[in-house]
Amino acid sequence: MPNPLNPSALVQFSGLGTQLIGSVNIYEMPDTGNIDIAFVADLNSIQVPVSLKSSGSWTLTNNDSTLVLDNDSVSFNFVMVSGLPTQQVWTTSFMQVPADSSYWADIDLELTLIK
Repeated sequence: MPNPLNPSALVQFSGLGTQLIGSVNIYEMPDTGNIDIAFVADLNSIQVPVSLKSSGSWTLTNNDSTLVLDNDSVSFNFVMVSGLPTQQVWTTSFMQVPADSSYWADIDLELTLIK
């Protein structure tokens, strides 16, 4: 994200999200889905509210290892990193720009789906 003391420079932050709420729904016939999650990214004493909300159609690519959720204005690519019969782990990355803010954070998200 931009350095608050020197906006022309970038600052690297890393941290874990807390206060997770939301849901992920994947449906078949028709192949639609939605994701509506929110959490707080704790970036070394800076609290960044993060939300990801999207719905649309989904497709599987790359031998069923990538799920693309497309809502006509933005696509999210979820890549499977573990695929067991009763549990799957998917990852994605996206940029978050909080409301009324001049900074952004690149978010790496990991979802564990349990059947």
